[in-house]
Amino acid sequence: MKRLNQDPWQEAISKFKIGDVITGEVQKVVDYGAFVRIGKGLNGLIHISEMSDSLVKDPNDYVKEGEKVNVKILTISTTERHLGLSLKAVGKSTPVRQKQPYVKKEISRENLEDAIAEEIK
Repeated sequence: MKRLNQDPWQEAISKFKIGDVITGEVQKVVDYGAFVRIGKGLNGLIHISEMSDSLVKDPNDYVKEGEKVNVKILTISTTERHLGLSLKAVGKSTPVRQKQPYVKKEISRENLEDAIAEEIK
């Protein structure tokens, strides 16, 4: 007889514990956080408040879809089928900066002298 596949949430209870640090892949970034796949049929949420100790305005500044991330398990709820994850608890709480193109500004000698004189006053 064919064996039935085990429910991924039951597997999560036996495999993972609160406080474990695991690696997952960011599946989707939304206004309130990011969904991370940590196993087949098993996803968790990094809430925006768990991305950084500082104020996070845009989760896209911290994670990108397809990115591999290390996260800490904060909660496991099999009844709600929910994993609460934290990025800041494992130390990645700095935004991913986009490189800005260098823009050369022309400053005339007179403008520079005026600016320095203004600061000295």
